[in-house]
Amino acid sequence: MARNELFKVISSKKTTIRLGVDISCLSGNLSGIGKYTYENLFQLSKRKDVEIFFYSYSYPNEKYFKYLSYYKTHFMNFNQNGLIRLFWVNFILPIKLKRDEIDVFWAPSPRIPLFFMPSKTKLIFTIHDFVYKVVPKTMRYYSYLVDKFYVGKCIRKSYKIICLSQTTKNQLSKFFPENSSKAYVTSFGISKKLISNNQSFNFKNYILFIGTLEPRKDVLTLLKAYAHLKEEFRLKYKLIIAGHKGWGSLNLLA
Repeated sequence: MARNELFKVISSKKTTIRLGVDISCLSGNLSGIGKYTYENLFQLSKRKDVEIFFYSYSYPNEKYFKYLSYYKTHFMNFNQNGLIRLFWVNFILPIKLKRDEIDVFWAPSPRIPLFFMPSKTKLIFTIHDFVYKVVPKTMRYYSYLVDKFYVGKCIRKSYKIICLSQTTKNQLSKFFPENSSKAYVTSFGISKKLISNNQSFNFKNYILFIGTLEPRKDVLTLLKAYAHLKEEFRLKYKLIIAGHKGWGSLNLLA
């Protein structure tokens, strides 16, 4: 998301916006959502028209947090547990948002407060996909149950919704047509660190997959499809798979 995209979905006449952000995803090793959040905050923190307040139910990884500019922080010291996070989001976070007089609260995933929210605070969140509806069997059962219970409520409660692709927006319009007008598509940007990196592959032509290696990424189907290509095409275009191993028994070497 480019540095101004978040502000395109906010209607405000104020010269300075108090923006609250849930940065719980910056705890521990960064996932894809964590990297997405970090890159956006790195750009947003350069703005002069926003005061950023960071909130998290556990302490963020200092490796990434130290590069971000902010106005104020509120960190708890809870364990990284899904149920504890939901309790924090719904019963502790709203108190902090009201005390800080937050204008807009942004969650990088569908985990926004559903109760006790201050009336002046607009809720915005990013939705990355609808895996729980499209391919639920590829998810951990607990994650599926939480998404099934929570995502729809977040969509109805939110002021605006950021979709990372047109496909995700189309699915939102299909599953929640009454809320489709809230959705905006903001595509991924490219990190300057990535652009300035001098490392390169030894292939001129290649097909690149980047993502956590787990069932919902459907990497095995990608491999099968690649294997069905003509040999001359496979010799010309190498398939490169990059990503950490996630959950599930996904053996790419089998």
